[in-house]
Amino acid sequence: MTSLRKHWNRFWFEAASPDNLGLCRIVLFGAMFLYYVLAPRLFPSWGYLADFVPWGSVSRAFWSPVWLISVLHLPPASTQVLGAMQIVWRMALLFGCLGLFTRVSTAISFVFGFYFFGLPASFGRIHHAEHVLIFSFLIMAFSRCGDAWSIDALIRKARTGAIQEPPALSGEYTWPVRMLWVVMALMYFAAGVSKIRHSGFEWINSDTMATFLVAHAYHISMADSLTSWGPVLARTVMIPRLLAAFGMIVELAMPLALFSRRFRCLLVPSIALMQFSIAALLGPNFYQLILCQLLWVPWDRVVAHVTRPAESLHRYPMVCDGQIGPVEALVVTEGDTYAT
Repeated sequence: MTSLRKHWNRFWFEAASPDNLGLCRIVLFGAMFLYYVLAPRLFPSWGYLADFVPWGSVSRAFWSPVWLISVLHLPPASTQVLGAMQIVWRMALLFGCLGLFTRVSTAISFVFGFYFFGLPASFGRIHHAEHVLIFSFLIMAFSRCGDAWSIDALIRKARTGAIQEPPALSGEYTWPVRMLWVVMALMYFAAGVSKIRHSGFEWINSDTMATFLVAHAYHISMADSLTSWGPVLARTVMIPRLLAAFGMIVELAMPLALFSRRFRCLLVPSIALMQFSIAALLGPNFYQLILCQLLWVPWDRVVAHVTRPAESLHRYPMVCDGQIGPVEALVVTEGDTYAT
């Protein structure tokens, strides 16, 4: 039990620098700002996914609020109110990426995002790509994700007018990233368990996947697939079943990514590939979830690896036998080292 407790505490609260958490904040809020603000301008077909204002004009006869919106007695807002809220929310996503007013911007991203993501579901449109974003924004709002790689950190440094020591290593910079991992891993694991619970092995050993591959050709799905390969692949017997097996195995194995770097390197790209394949062959897209897979990347190590070559050009070893006087100045060139 003592060993288990140590592993548990190390997983959640291993001392770490604030860099990775700050970079994950940039990735999360930057990716969502691109998806909900800039991408619809480049790909107009995404507009219905990124614009929540039209839901204010839907007849209230279809209003059937989801559980938490019903508990909080939140009414459907008008298009004018939704338009103002959407502007504030998009600005909060941008500020969250930049690390400006980080506490406030992350909190607004969660509160407004919760309402926006629950609004279509309360009118009957179910799309579970945004659920992980609600938890992600909430985790970031309660974390110290603005301590590094943020405008807030630069402002604090400028106000002191002195050279500040970097924040000490702390578990406060570890648990938010780990919590994001746990949320995503359990979400995929639950999807795999649901397949076993309701379909069992028949999910693989049946024509279910072949039927899904054909269905998009008749516009049964709410979104068009990226390719027309689905009906072609459905003519075979093994390929649809291999696709179904691949998806189920990857989902059930996803919790292993929490504890093993090797499994993480294998499973996280596999999950992204599975979700991209769904968009390419079946129609429904989960681009938000694909972007969230970037949160598994150790961005502090990536940045250190990218910047290390430039720093190493100016680092040279110096050996001293202890018999020379104090070195007052050190002049380093590409070829030689001179001490004066």
